[in-house]
Amino acid sequence: MIRENYKPYKGNVGSALPTFPFRNSIVSRLSIVVCAAVWISTTGSANSQFSGPKPNSAAPELRLRQLLQAPEGAAPDWPSLRGRVVVLEFWATWCAPCISALPHLNQLADKFKDKPVQFISITDEDSEVVAAFLKRRPIKGWVGIDLNRSSRDAFQAEFIPRTVVVDKLGRIAAITRPDLLTEELINTVAEGRQPDLVRFQIAEDPARFNLTIRPAKSTSTSAEVSPGRFTCRNMSLKRALSLIHNISETRIICPLLLQDARYDISAAVTADKSGALNGLVSKAIETSFNLKVRRETREVDVLVMTAPKGLAGGLKPASAAKPKYSLADDAMIATGQQIDLLADRIEKVMNVPVLNETGLAGRYDWEIVYDSKQANSIVEVARKELDLELKASRRRIEILVVEMERE
Repeated sequence: MIRENYKPYKGNVGSALPTFPFRNSIVSRLSIVVCAAVWISTTGSANSQFSGPKPNSAAPELRLRQLLQAPEGAAPDWPSLRGRVVVLEFWATWCAPCISALPHLNQLADKFKDKPVQFISITDEDSEVVAAFLKRRPIKGWVGIDLNRSSRDAFQAEFIPRTVVVDKLGRIAAITRPDLLTEELINTVAEGRQPDLVRFQIAEDPARFNLTIRPAKSTSTSAEVSPGRFTCRNMSLKRALSLIHNISETRIICPLLLQDARYDISAAVTADKSGALNGLVSKAIETSFNLKVRRETREVDVLVMTAPKGLAGGLKPASAAKPKYSLADDAMIATGQQIDLLADRIEKVMNVPVLNETGLAGRYDWEIVYDSKQANSIVEVARKELDLELKASRRRIEILVVEMERE
């Protein structure tokens, strides 16, 4: 599964379709796609695919092996926490979106430090690993060690980061993400009122097969791609096509109009049809917006990544048999990964194709943090910490060409 999270888009969201010269034609096609999605949905199963704990139900029991940063005698159980709003954050030291969310969560924890609100960050990692991490990147509130994943499994937090807000009576008030957790949401729960779950709740679409394309309604951008399911919110068509065709955005040539307007796209099929999903979504986008998509080879500007000193710097041989990686706007943590993954990340940050000519085979561990506001900072970090050089060049590579056809 590919799961991505992004910082909120700052432009106009969900107001109208882009003003193309043939806008009325696009609106007409879009309406057909959405209506078809409704018809298909009603023919499928009405059962939600999300079977975990839901709002207004009692929170599952917390079974934490250990508490870090908690007062002596503190107990992570609902009788002891009664009377307090509890913000549970399921996270991990290797999870880049989790790390990227820490400043926001810490800021909220500071705001509520003198109020009956308790933040508990829960990870299934060893306490020594977590303690070492906390020295580098502080977390406000308690940190729970859930070695056997009993708490995470009880809340069915399959993907992280995952945020669960529990009210003063021990009932789940909201299941959301750290970027959707706000001071307003916490205050609403603290006052005993029902939060607006349309704004804060993570919910699975109740459909056996669903296909919807519409102007974005969300203010945060996210994407989930897995067998049989494709969902993106507040995303440009260029980014959506890059996920569908498994090609970097830097290797897509398309009109600027496809990069500006944002859309919500949701599609799901039954398991036996999952292999055809990407093709169906691509065809829907092409038909809805009158696009022509093709692959070809062109000579373009690139960055060539080399390793003049070989294996050196912060690159370490894989420390674990199971590969893992996690990405955020300003961080990347990898365990047992090939250098191609790092090249791909630099390509996204620099917005130019990056060719891996390091000659480094095998798998490695690395952790890099850079300034997301200064693209070149990732190049400097790669050079200083990983001994990897990136130089501009011209090469022939495969690209995706997207053209808009007038009627």
